[in-house]
Amino acid sequence: GNYCLIICQFSEQEEWFSEGRDELIRAIRVTRRQNKNLARNIILFVGDGMGISTVTASRLVNTGQLRGEDGEDNLLYFERFPHVGLVKTYSADSQVTGSAAAGTAILTGVKINSGVLGCDSRVKKGNCSAFTENTKLKTILHAFINEGLSTGIVTNSRITHATPASAYAQTPHRGWEGDVDLPHGDTDCAHVDDIAKQLILNNADIKVILGGGRRYFLDNSTQDPVLGTVDPHQRRDGLNLVDEWKKDKIRRNATHSYVWQRSDFDAVDSNSTEFLL
Repeated sequence: GNYCLIICQFSEQEEWFSEGRDELIRAIRVTRRQNKNLARNIILFVGDGMGISTVTASRLVNTGQLRGEDGEDNLLYFERFPHVGLVKTYSADSQVTGSAAAGTAILTGVKINSGVLGCDSRVKKGNCSAFTENTKLKTILHAFINEGLSTGIVTNSRITHATPASAYAQTPHRGWEGDVDLPHGDTDCAHVDDIAKQLILNNADIKVILGGGRRYFLDNSTQDPVLGTVDPHQRRDGLNLVDEWKKDKIRRNATHSYVWQRSDFDAVDSNSTEFLL
């Protein structure tokens, strides 16, 4: 009995030693092997709020409990990548960051104040006095466009929400998604455009824009095609940004498609469509 117990214990320990040894060998191989290939495409996935606790819960449920297993020793797919790391996600004025400041830091490399999009730390949330060309930041999306590369943004939130908006918007307040949200009584903010307007009029070269938040793009004389009503957040400045987007593509003789339901999306021919909204 004792002999069997020793063998079983050794087998249990050896399993962990073997896994650790294999992981160490893989790590050594990665550091010795330099990949100097030029990437053809870059896809940045952002899990909004995906901290360690959320990842742990996902690992337990998706790779464990749904299969009738414990899940603690399983791995999510991205945890198998050869390189992983952690970042400190504070903002310039807060120990706990938000989507706007975190997204801007990821896409520009600059720490900014919480609640602000695409402006350096001289711009405080909701304060337009320091919002100038000198305080605006350019993102890697802008850099790629300047290099003649194709870019796109896809989200399951509003396309004007702080996380996707951090790729293209510059504003003292993440909440100014539509013109109805702007502080119209503040003369210091008269030169600030809402986020939806910036996306369509200032970022016309983005090839793919897919997400929610249609209400910020339709004027308040147009009924929503799904709801059949006018949302109180629809535009009051007379602009229909969907129409403006279409006009721009027609003016540039660019093939384009506007979709708002699954059947429209499925009907798009990616080989003959340059722009998609």
